[in-house]
Amino acid sequence: MVVKLSQFLSTSLADGLDSELVTGIIASTDVALDSGTTGNYIAEITGGPGITALNASAHEATAIIKVDSATVPTNTNTATLTNKTINLTNNTLTGTLGQFNAALNGSTFVSLDGAETLTNKTLTSPVLNTPQLVGPGSFSKVTTLGLRDQTENGFDLRLYEDQNLFELEKLPYDIEELPLIFTHFRKKVEKNVTIRNIEKYEIPSYSTKEFSFKKLVNVEHPKTKLSNKSAYPFIGGEDDGIKRLNSYLWETNNIENYKETRNGLVGTEYSSKFSAYLSLGCISPVQVYQEVKKYEKEVKKNSSTYWIIFELLWREFFRYVYLKAENKIFLKNGINGNIFSKNFNNNIDAFTAWKNGETGQDFIDANMIELKKTGFMSNRGRQNVASYLINDLDINWVWGASYFEKHLIDYDVTSNWCNWMYMAGVGNNTRNWVFNPERQSDMYDKDGLFRSNWLSTKKGQQNIMF
Repeated sequence: MVVKLSQFLSTSLADGLDSELVTGIIASTDVALDSGTTGNYIAEITGGPGITALNASAHEATAIIKVDSATVPTNTNTATLTNKTINLTNNTLTGTLGQFNAALNGSTFVSLDGAETLTNKTLTSPVLNTPQLVGPGSFSKVTTLGLRDQTENGFDLRLYEDQNLFELEKLPYDIEELPLIFTHFRKKVEKNVTIRNIEKYEIPSYSTKEFSFKKLVNVEHPKTKLSNKSAYPFIGGEDDGIKRLNSYLWETNNIENYKETRNGLVGTEYSSKFSAYLSLGCISPVQVYQEVKKYEKEVKKNSSTYWIIFELLWREFFRYVYLKAENKIFLKNGINGNIFSKNFNNNIDAFTAWKNGETGQDFIDANMIELKKTGFMSNRGRQNVASYLINDLDINWVWGASYFEKHLIDYDVTSNWCNWMYMAGVGNNTRNWVFNPERQSDMYDKDGLFRSNWLSTKKGQQNIMF
């Protein structure tokens, strides 16, 4: 194929290299540019990858350009592009999903923001952030969730907050700004936070070929002999938790006098005894709150009904204190930033006597024996034995908190440790509380009934170990 050099150049410059004429020229095996064109258009033709130039001085003689179509890509041939950039802004890639997958060496891909349907896909150690799953079942408000096998009938998973009165996002403070003073927290919460209602949900029947809930049997602890003097002789579980709630509010009406009787020492009715049910999740603080509010609306509202809610707010406060302070609540210096000034002697013998109720101080000993034999101690008792350990025996409060953790049937992490910090003066106050056990026993056990219940017990009479 022979064309005038002027024609080739004018065409390529005016129409671009993808013009029909230029394409036809390049697709030819040999292209001859005649030298009969007037003017010195090309001084020299230089070859390159896929292009061989013969008679390189085109203005002197006929020039031959040989094109290797295997190297120089055209619209019709197949070529491999290496180290080339494709700008997708002004280009379109067309093909089927299968073709794209094949082009990606068999790896299936989805877009980050598209709405694709995944079928027969395996999720390994997934983290789902705030998902909304629909279909056979649904769930929401989940931060991190690991999913196991889905049954042939699907699943119905619903998650609820049951350990707090309200969710963290409703806290009227950033957690870093949480005040150390409970009163400041309480007033702002009471003014700005609405406690949610209880949502009742019936658990559907569920069974598979391999397993059925109906086949489950009750799991019980070995039978133990509990002292008939115990102030906490209750059975655990949700049913009994609700039963106790109904009894204290509606059947006995004991809530009416809670504020006056809460410092009692003997019997089941001087306080609500909700603590173990709350700590173990048998009932939720929202249940208690809403039931008290119902009682106030239908029966009576007074300082005692408020005091139940007041105690729930203390419990709530300590849970947020832990979120702010984290592991500091377990350290001797606590959370208030003060270096503990007391030099503990940490006398092992004195600590052992305290644990066993053998200090010689009858009010302290009676409370410690009650704890050891029943797993429970009144609030008044807990304050007194903590003060005695810290201030009279000069023993590290952490030892006492750890012992309570081992024995309390209503043990709650934050309530236990934050209350011990409070008593030691390294928690949500700057002074440690000092109780006079003799004066306390005169005030709260004037007739000596509580002390006689436990100090008169013969060794070995009760074989109960917690």
